[in-house]
Amino acid sequence: MAAFISRIRPVSAALICMVAYVLSGCGGEEPTAAPATDENVTTDTPAGLADPATDIVADATPVPTPDPTPVDKASADSTAAAEVETAKTAPAYAKYFPKGAAVAVVIQPRRLLESELISELPLEEPLAKIEDRSGLDPKSIERVVLAIAPPAEIDGRREPDFAVIVSFTEPVDLRVVLEKAGFRGNLEEKSHNDASYLVTEPRGPGRAPIAALALDDDSYVLTPEPLLHEILERNAIEGPLAAQLAKTNLTHEFVLVGTMEGQDSLLEQLSAIAQSGEVPPMLAPLLSVPQKLLAVTLTIGLSGENLLAVKLDARDEEGGKLLKSLADLGKTSLEGLYEQQKPQLAAQPPLAELAEKLIAGLNVSHEGTQVRFEVKTPPGGDVIAKALRSAIEAARTAAKLSSEKNDLRQIGLAFHNYHNLQESFPVAGKDSNSFGKDGEPFMSWRTHILPFMDQAALYNTLNLGESADSDHNKPLLEKAENPYLSLNDAEDSKKTRFRMFSGKGTLLPGGKGLGFRDITDGASNTIMAIQVGPEKAVTWYKTKTGIPIDSKNLLDEIGNPGPNGYLTLFCDGAVRPLPADITAEQLKDYVTINGGEVVR
Repeated sequence: MAAFISRIRPVSAALICMVAYVLSGCGGEEPTAAPATDENVTTDTPAGLADPATDIVADATPVPTPDPTPVDKASADSTAAAEVETAKTAPAYAKYFPKGAAVAVVIQPRRLLESELISELPLEEPLAKIEDRSGLDPKSIERVVLAIAPPAEIDGRREPDFAVIVSFTEPVDLRVVLEKAGFRGNLEEKSHNDASYLVTEPRGPGRAPIAALALDDDSYVLTPEPLLHEILERNAIEGPLAAQLAKTNLTHEFVLVGTMEGQDSLLEQLSAIAQSGEVPPMLAPLLSVPQKLLAVTLTIGLSGENLLAVKLDARDEEGGKLLKSLADLGKTSLEGLYEQQKPQLAAQPPLAELAEKLIAGLNVSHEGTQVRFEVKTPPGGDVIAKALRSAIEAARTAAKLSSEKNDLRQIGLAFHNYHNLQESFPVAGKDSNSFGKDGEPFMSWRTHILPFMDQAALYNTLNLGESADSDHNKPLLEKAENPYLSLNDAEDSKKTRFRMFSGKGTLLPGGKGLGFRDITDGASNTIMAIQVGPEKAVTWYKTKTGIPIDSKNLLDEIGNPGPNGYLTLFCDGAVRPLPADITAEQLKDYVTINGGEVVR
């Protein structure tokens, strides 16, 4: 198995890096693209280039295909005619694809976001964040096209070639777009074949700079500079990927087209691995798939009969049978996975309903060399919207919970760091000047751990011999950013829900701070801090905010639990929820540090 992995790694790396390279190398967010009124004809033509709707046919050149056998004149004429037809019917942006491109992805963001399904979802906040970071309204992005070719050498470099064609709904400034998208350094203006373009600084040793060419005032292509030169000199639509696009319905919100035609080097590597005898028996059949596959098309549409459709074109009927068996296996696997996940899905009825209808809508068909795997659009109108809203809400809840857990962990870490330095917990300083005449500390525990919460600058400006409400300290604390603000406290930015218990037997008994040595019940069984209900939040820098352990209504003191119970920080630094139905006595057992209780 290890030998097989070592053999397959270079091939898999070649496939993976085609995508990874683009994501890591384009600087900032991935560029985006847009359409013309006719999906198969546009007039994206920069200065100095032939118009694709008129002159492109005359300029089209045949795609060289390695074949040791002689080709008769009729076959050659047929091939040439097919290439001319491709130039006529393929979208004009295919002219900017890298030579040998194997995969193209076409996304239509505006159409997607303005669709009846998506427009009803609560996406205002994430869309606003995207616009804030990029300076672009996502709804102004008409079309994004990404084309990727396997690693090839151009001007001494060897890395995956790619081109991103972006179209907007209105004119945009190319330089501003690039700067907003995260390209750093000087953008230099250059020209080649009478076409002017902007070029970024090199992205690293051995990596070509990115060139950005304006096709018109609202469409642009981004690609490595050496590749742009080759594209400008070629000035033609050619290649099997363009031919595949010419046969594809590009009106869907998402389209992916791939071809194995012309990928001889990759096929040779896979063939060598398959014949090496190092392939595990269970994986051997999969290595024959690329040899049998000619092309794949995947579409996602929010209207129409199919929500998702995958079309597999085999090289021959034998390959069609193999692809059909794999599609059947995929369908069976999805049905089995659904049965396994039914109990978990039951907790979210909208998702359960959608999953049931999607599984019922799975269909595999086979005719000759073509196999189709389809997921029918679920009947019932808003079933998808309901499920998406449920999923978004669940994701937001999970994100909030994760953030609040991290906040409590940070507090726990600050406590431990403070203890390592002071040999006690942060209740007060070590001298009497830290206490007022009433015996209460001038500063709260939250203030004393500020240096360990990345707030040392604020802490150093405070006068620790005065109360938090003194003329010196209060303005500083009021002006400071609240480091204890949780996601649910947005209504009052000075409040916090992270509180400790106080009183006899707790970590805040009054007077000098305690230490780990005093926790005889065990750090993992003793509560350090708890997230109380929003209605029990307190001003973060105030003292006298401890939750009294001797309260007759202790559960009322901590307020209403969240959907996951009471989020709690234990003295060992662990964060976990206490059940919402915990009793007052059980809670006291967790809070006391040396009561000897057995907690469960």
